[in-house]
Amino acid sequence: MNVNAGFWTEIGISKKVNQDALLIKEATFPKYGKVVMGVLCDGMGGLDLGEEASKAVIKYLNIWFIEELPQILRESYQTVPLFEDMDKKLNVLDLIQHNWLRLVLEINHKLKIFGEKYDLYLGTTLVAVILIENHYLWMNIGDSRLYHLKNVFNFAQLSHDHSVVQQMIDKGEITKRQAPKCSQKNVLLQCVGAGINVNPDFGRGEVSPKESFLLCCDGFWRKSKDREIRRLMKKSMKMDDEEISSLLSKHMNVLMNRWEEDNISAIMLSVK
Repeated sequence: MNVNAGFWTEIGISKKVNQDALLIKEATFPKYGKVVMGVLCDGMGGLDLGEEASKAVIKYLNIWFIEELPQILRESYQTVPLFEDMDKKLNVLDLIQHNWLRLVLEINHKLKIFGEKYDLYLGTTLVAVILIENHYLWMNIGDSRLYHLKNVFNFAQLSHDHSVVQQMIDKGEITKRQAPKCSQKNVLLQCVGAGINVNPDFGRGEVSPKESFLLCCDGFWRKSKDREIRRLMKKSMKMDDEEISSLLSKHMNVLMNRWEEDNISAIMLSVK
């Protein structure tokens, strides 16, 4: 599997600190070939030291990729192939999901203890995806998003926002068109670090050439139209790493011209 990856981040037009943090990792394993992981965190601007929370999550997931993922993919650690049924055994994606859940719970606890010690209230969103063989696994906490474009035609938002506004939309109390004007548009139902409990969403699927994944913070998607995001993802399929990064940078300039005041960050993974 050949994957081109690009990213960009902007502090925005009014913020003094960029509280977003990003990570792209790739490694080649004898049995699985290239494995690629993207992670994006948006430190919560209304809390203390949101940038420290986002950096902490990135730090621990980086360590996980380097130290723990190779153990999972070792021949001696295998259980059943990715494509087989797992009636009694866990496959590789299940093992990774269990690892991620454990790690998120540990990070959440550490950030909460740190906050209590120094009388701080800090938290971050988290969206992550890993591509391995012809499969992908994703995780989401908060309102950063993961989009997927499959074979140019099938465009979807895989993640589901953990926010008060999304909850109101789900209940039919407001429409998507009304959401940007809602007074609670920035209120999250959960994040990493600011609560006792954290309950990530997970999803998975098959991946093949001519597909694209976009991870982005709310500063990116809030003033972007779905058709614009789809167009960016379609263009990325013919681009190398630098070209994808430039594509994201140009779109962020458009967003800042629309007076997006938040930090703006995105990662694009394009499968060739």
